[in-house]
Amino acid sequence: MTRTLMDSSLRETSEPLEGLREALLSEEGLQRISRLVTIGELALSFSHEVKSPLSVLLGCAYMMGQSLAKDDPIRIQLDDITRSGMRMKGMTESILNFGRKRKTTRERCDVKGLIEEALCFVAPYFEEFHKPPIEVRVSVSSRCPNIAVDRWQMIHVLVNLLNNAADAMARSRTRVIQISAQRQDRNAVRISVSDTGSGIPPEVAGRVFAPFFTTKGEHGNGLGLCIVHRTIERHGGTVAAQTGEAGTVFTISLPTQ
Repeated sequence: MTRTLMDSSLRETSEPLEGLREALLSEEGLQRISRLVTIGELALSFSHEVKSPLSVLLGCAYMMGQSLAKDDPIRIQLDDITRSGMRMKGMTESILNFGRKRKTTRERCDVKGLIEEALCFVAPYFEEFHKPPIEVRVSVSSRCPNIAVDRWQMIHVLVNLLNNAADAMARSRTRVIQISAQRQDRNAVRISVSDTGSGIPPEVAGRVFAPFFTTKGEHGNGLGLCIVHRTIERHGGTVAAQTGEAGTVFTISLPTQ
């Protein structure tokens, strides 16, 4: 049994879409936003400061390894250090890229390229924090047209959905994320992100796009899907979720013009 949750469901909850401003500007909302801003600033500062010493460590490990035989036990350990260091470098670069100020501009973007860039951002997170590893399957139709979007905003949307999908499978034996994109009709493109998690509980399913609502407890801030919804809406599109015991599918529809 599956349940489909359209973006219009926000208007049917205790925190309707027209109440988003009030929710964000409430005392609790402002406090949470303040904490998130502080955490973001600390993360950017840490990522910036750690880049230089991390590069030195990677360089030293590489130089030491080159002076040893390939089957030398010490070189094998140095190679492990290098691989782990490269994952850390990828994570810091992702944080810095997201933190950079950019002008809001729309451009014609290749959907497959957007998906690949989003996957580059989440790959270190998947590898470092999700065991056993997550299998990601990508299917983009050759007939899928380009879309006119703000590139970084759309990458942020995809990263949010991918991270949510990964977190939803924390207790699943089978961990598969499927991303597909195809022409929906003459004027629209459909992008879907699905997981093999346990689905969203029916009693809270209608609130998934509401601000500050989260099923992750202390590990979530309740803004990810709200931001996804608002971003897609600003682009003239829609987002819906279909959930059940076999997992959840988020489907985005975006105009090609």
